[in-house]
Amino acid sequence: MSDIKWSSIGPVAERFGIEVPRLRTWCDKGLIEFDKRTTGRWIPHTEFPKIEKIIEVFKHGGNVTFDDVKEELIKENLYHQSQTDEEQKEKENEMALLLGQAFEQSGANEMFMQIGNEFQRMQQEVNRLSQLVEKQNETRLLEDSKLNKLQEDNEVLKGIVKDLISSDKDLKDTFNVFMKEQKKEKKGLLSKIFR
Repeated sequence: MSDIKWSSIGPVAERFGIEVPRLRTWCDKGLIEFDKRTTGRWIPHTEFPKIEKIIEVFKHGGNVTFDDVKEELIKENLYHQSQTDEEQKEKENEMALLLGQAFEQSGANEMFMQIGNEFQRMQQEVNRLSQLVEKQNETRLLEDSKLNKLQEDNEVLKGIVKDLISSDKDLKDTFNVFMKEQKKEKKGLLSKIFR
């Protein structure tokens, strides 16, 4: 939280022209990162592009679910990530060219070539690890949405089972009442016959 600017949920909702409960729901569904402090929720300004994208997805209309929004955010995040990767590669190539020219002039080219190769290998390893972390985050988001769907389906099934149990109980109660009435009628009939 050191260099990142934070705002309370109310002003953020006002800034984007949405209701606070809607923004709070987005936070609860994991669409937006937030920090819960004693006075309420605080949202980092780094989440503002995400909020804009969420608003855009919901404005398209139709039957948009939170899972759809998560998928769109993942796609958008991948787009930004690949664009950032390309820019980083361009900067690395430019820096390597400048360093190569400087090393040739100084005569320490071979030593720095080894250092450069090692640095490049380490950079590739860091990039590989970053991609693994990103894929794990994507997988976690998709698994969370699938888990939420399973929990919703489970709740629906529980309701259906309760209805079946209660209707079964009503049927048994009706049958028991019917049987008691039948026994009373038989007793009444037998007592009239044997008098």
